[in-house]
Amino acid sequence: MLTKYYMPRLNILATDITEWAKQKGFHDNRITDVESLCLIHTEVSEWVEAIRDGNPQSEHVPELSAREEEAADVLIRVLELCGFLNIDIAAAVAAKMKFNEGRKYRHGKVF
Repeated sequence: MLTKYYMPRLNILATDITEWAKQKGFHDNRITDVESLCLIHTEVSEWVEAIRDGNPQSEHVPELSAREEEAADVLIRVLELCGFLNIDIAAAVAAKMKFNEGRKYRHGKVF
């Protein structure tokens, strides 16, 4: 499961990604949180399209498949937003996983 090794590094990664985004000008004209969430949704949709297209090689990062590239984009966008909003994503993930440990198999759902 999640260890104390990974958790602090998640917050460091979120901070590093946010600082990089600021350096690249993505916070010069700050968009709303809702717009940021829509951009995350866009990356998820691009991941779906990569699968629908048969998961070809990434056009931008040749060592990755399109699916891998889009998965990275989703994570980058989520962590960037968490960093900007000062969300302690490590603590949030740990708390949610602890809660999920006590839930039923598949949370009582079919899928």
